[in-house]
Amino acid sequence: MDVSSLLSYLDLSSYIALDIETTGLDFHSCEITEISAYRFINGEPEKEFTSLVDPQQAIPAEIVELTGITSSMVIGKPTIDQILPDLFDFIGDEPIVGQNIDFDLSFLNYQCRKAGLTFPDIKVYDTLNLARSFFFFLNEFNLGSLSEYFGFSAKGAHRASIDTFNT
Repeated sequence: MDVSSLLSYLDLSSYIALDIETTGLDFHSCEITEISAYRFINGEPEKEFTSLVDPQQAIPAEIVELTGITSSMVIGKPTIDQILPDLFDFIGDEPIVGQNIDFDLSFLNYQCRKAGLTFPDIKVYDTLNLARSFFFFLNEFNLGSLSEYFGFSAKGAHRASIDTFNT
């Protein structure tokens, strides 16, 4: 079975890969600094939606070291409540695919509640769970390791656009 047939069988002929970067791990006290979504059709990237986000708080040094996103890069960028409607328009009713997607969705759902919005009710696929199920023979299931296993470059990891593309 070729990739296109497999994706069609899984009802993933068209889907959105999604990733965010944040100021930390707690969606209650941390903020989104970057968001990226790629539309894939038959396994090929077709269109990208990526934006830096002004978190309206300082980005901790360890996050700057991890992501390369600095406070000066995000000052004056749109806030997440300004970006969400455009993101929802981009996503439409396509299924979402993401690595450890519950992390991303916890931030996005929290931001939606704060902004009086509702995150679209669509199918969601977690590549972390899928990798653990289908590639159980691997030692690591983080996105960098999976990217390398499939021959994708992990260079620039922890930037939403690179991570989304590799997802």
